[in-house]
Amino acid sequence: MATSPTTNPSVTLDASFVIAFCAQETGRHQQVRAEIEKYASLGYSFHAPSVIVSESMFVFCRKLADGKITATQYAQAVACFNAFMRAVLPPASGDRLFITTIDRLRASYGCPRTNDSFYLALAEDIAALGSPDLLTFDSDMDAQAKANAPTVNVRVFTP
Repeated sequence: MATSPTTNPSVTLDASFVIAFCAQETGRHQQVRAEIEKYASLGYSFHAPSVIVSESMFVFCRKLADGKITATQYAQAVACFNAFMRAVLPPASGDRLFITTIDRLRASYGCPRTNDSFYLALAEDIAALGSPDLLTFDSDMDAQAKANAPTVNVRVFTP
């Protein structure tokens, strides 16, 4: 596994975390804002694998299609996401170097959890540098990390 170079502590952001912020999800938006501000004030850099883009755009689209957000809220969520991602760094060497790690991490959880494995692989890589946190609202990711990526500290938030 290739280690992402970093000079300051880093934290990995799951799509559920960023979506909650950008879609202004009730009970989650303020939590995310507070955590982002806390990590930023401590000098952390934010990281996410490229799969965050497709996951987030799909969820925004589903929210719109299901009537959970209006067209205006959808446009605001996409604009927020675009702006937010300017501060989020990709893996230094790209996602390709994580392919075998992703396969290992997903092995006991099956295909539906493959995307989670991207986040865990990146967090595991960053953990090697002393920054093991992964921020998410996905409680299943914690079990997957404990079983397959024990160096990752999954911080699961609840609304």
